[in-house]
Amino acid sequence: TRESDQILRDQVCAMIATGHESTACALAWTLYIMATNPSAARLVYSEVDEVLQRRVPAVGDIEKLSNIEMVFQEAMRLYPPVWTISRIALADDRTRDTDIPKGTTVMLSPYAVQRHPALWENPEQFDPTRFTKEAIEQRHRYAYFPFGGGPRVCLGNRFAMLEAKVILAMIAQRYRLSVEPDQGIEAEPMITLRPRNGIHVRQIGR
Repeated sequence: TRESDQILRDQVCAMIATGHESTACALAWTLYIMATNPSAARLVYSEVDEVLQRRVPAVGDIEKLSNIEMVFQEAMRLYPPVWTISRIALADDRTRDTDIPKGTTVMLSPYAVQRHPALWENPEQFDPTRFTKEAIEQRHRYAYFPFGGGPRVCLGNRFAMLEAKVILAMIAQRYRLSVEPDQGIEAEPMITLRPRNGIHVRQIGR
């Protein structure tokens, strides 16, 4: 029917728009961190060698790539692709000493919260161990929300994690990365948090 065709079209457009741009930004920042942080790179390379042994990742391998997942999550903590999220208040509300009238646009910033020193120790430091199972259980539920949260959490969060882990694993199987010098890497907060002027890296075959 015409209605079902419209729904299918909208779903495809949503997947392309939200499932490409945000994941691409997150991968760019993760590869940058791997190229500039030897400890992060070692975690990824050693795990890929041990788990995959030069095989293409299979479904059964995905859960075993825990180091890659932690590195990717920590990269998204520092550089969340969706750096700010907006919501419209559907009714009058109040948070602490602030009134929020109905219709107010409320802005939430994963970038600010995920670097807040009250929630994270040494927040500017890259540390994948923040995403061990034990560490996740101990922190506030909304200290980390690159995909949003609550009933309107991003529907593509699991798909994004899956494709990112596969892509990072397959790159790490084949290459070591180094950053081209004198680039002056800078985050550009647009709709997504892009690296201004991109990130130029060299691929060195393994």
